[in-house]
Amino acid sequence: FYVNKIKPDLIHTNVSVIDIGFEVAKKTGIPHVWHIREFSTFCNYLHLPFAETYHSFRKKLFHKKNYCISITRALHSYYQLDNKSKVIYNPVVNKSFFSENERPISLLYAGGIDVSKGIMELLYAFSMYCINYKNSLLHVIGTTQNRSWRKVKRLIAKNNLTKNIVFLGERNDINEIMLKSKVVIVPSRSEGLGRTMI
Repeated sequence: FYVNKIKPDLIHTNVSVIDIGFEVAKKTGIPHVWHIREFSTFCNYLHLPFAETYHSFRKKLFHKKNYCISITRALHSYYQLDNKSKVIYNPVVNKSFFSENERPISLLYAGGIDVSKGIMELLYAFSMYCINYKNSLLHVIGTTQNRSWRKVKRLIAKNNLTKNIVFLGERNDINEIMLKSKVVIVPSRSEGLGRTMI
């Protein structure tokens, strides 16, 4: 294990649907912190080979060397977590970050271009919107190098949205682009309230 080489004091897993950090921590006896961001239905929706039931995942959360951070009280309650688990909301930027400058981008989506993030629902809703507002533009930040890209392309072509969607690729200036946007869309189906929305 790489873990045996670097000898960390703890292992932190930043997503609910992947348990490799937990398993390594369990085998090496290192304390593990699980950052809970999604409801268990997320795994089942993805049909992942390692998708677990609510009960099997919850059993891992209560392992003696595991500690949990939930990003909302709803997630804390959903998994019936105990007193050694904490609710710590996602941090947000200081309000001085925001400005009243012009916002040339009407609609923006920034995130995984993946079915698990609600991109298909967003594109369907946007196609309905474009019936009445034919010249609308949806700007999309995110990588197209994933397994959902073909489905996304097909849906765009089927709904004649090619001219209405501007793909900006992966960016390092997401905050600045958000500040230029009138509406930031977060269509995720299963995550707790994230800082993107706030």
